[in-house]
Amino acid sequence: MVIPRGVDQVRRALPDMLEAGESPLSDFLRPLIAQLYEQLREYDARIQGYERQLDAVCAQEAACQRLLAVAGIGPLVA
Repeated sequence: MVIPRGVDQVRRALPDMLEAGESPLSDFLRPLIAQLYEQLREYDARIQGYERQLDAVCAQEAACQRLLAVAGIGPLVA
């Protein structure tokens, strides 16, 4: 089993690997990888929530709006 480097590649590859059938994962490894994949999805959801909060703060703060006008500065830095 080979997955190209990068978390985006892992996100794309794992759902297919976790399906039953001709998966290269053993019956022991499949539930462990599934649990880790679920944790990754939970972290992704939490990060999206934090990003929404940052966007809301940036939309309300004048100082953030000025910083966002600078090329290369996004909500996290502002």
